[in-house]
Amino acid sequence: MAVNALSSAIGRRELQHGLLAVVSVGSVVSLPCPASAARYLSEVNAMGKKVKALRATVRQGGAVEELRSLVQKESDSLLKKNLAVAMAAIAPGLGLPEDSKASYPAQQQRVEVLPLLLKGHLLELDQALADKKGFDPYISKTTKLSYPGGKVERELEEVEETVDEFLQLASISSASTNNLKKK
Repeated sequence: MAVNALSSAIGRRELQHGLLAVVSVGSVVSLPCPASAARYLSEVNAMGKKVKALRATVRQGGAVEELRSLVQKESDSLLKKNLAVAMAAIAPGLGLPEDSKASYPAQQQRVEVLPLLLKGHLLELDQALADKKGFDPYISKTTKLSYPGGKVERELEEVEETVDEFLQLASISSASTNNLKKK
């Protein structure tokens, strides 16, 4: 592939954000450079800890409007803008095993879907925050678990679980082991 064709296939922003282009059989796939990937994985881990702390705060209760303001602020500044972006940036380069015979989604496919699921959970969190009863104690019809922090706490739990699953899958990746864990 000629350099001009390669440079036109890779956007300026991809190059500026430290993405590495890999050419294979006439196609270009963007993968994060190891240094960028390690930074993103570190960010996902740090943000996951913040989600856990935020959920614990909501679970403890307090003045509803203060909690709503805190969760909204964290959701807007941290979660929506950074978490899904960081997850989406490193997911394609993890190189997890593909298993077409498995009845469950292949690990690589799953890790690439998790940022999209996260966005869905964040939308549900927005809905719970907008609901005047979003912080009222809630018992899940599906799991039968009790949430003293209401549906807001439940949605934060779903964000937390999505991040935890992503980090667990990233930890078994050979790319993660070789490149991403260098901090």
